[in-house]
Amino acid sequence: MYVSGEVITIAISAVGLLCALAGGFAWTIQRMDRAVREVREELKASHAGLAAEISGVRQELGEVKVGVARLEGRLERRLILPG
Repeated sequence: MYVSGEVITIAISAVGLLCALAGGFAWTIQRMDRAVREVREELKASHAGLAAEISGVRQELGEVKVGVARLEGRLERRLILPG
């Protein structure tokens, strides 16, 4: 069986092209994984800071509620009783 040089060249070129495409795809996936990992770490860091800030706001809100209750004083019951 005789295979011409052109057919061998085309076959080798096709294999090389497929290898290049597979390598490019692998590089893209690796880069996306790295980007997702970085974004996930940033979100975790900002989430921790946000949680601390929310707890501080809750504490301040509790203090404001106590202050408002002290300003209002006790509620006088003004009931009109029959008779």
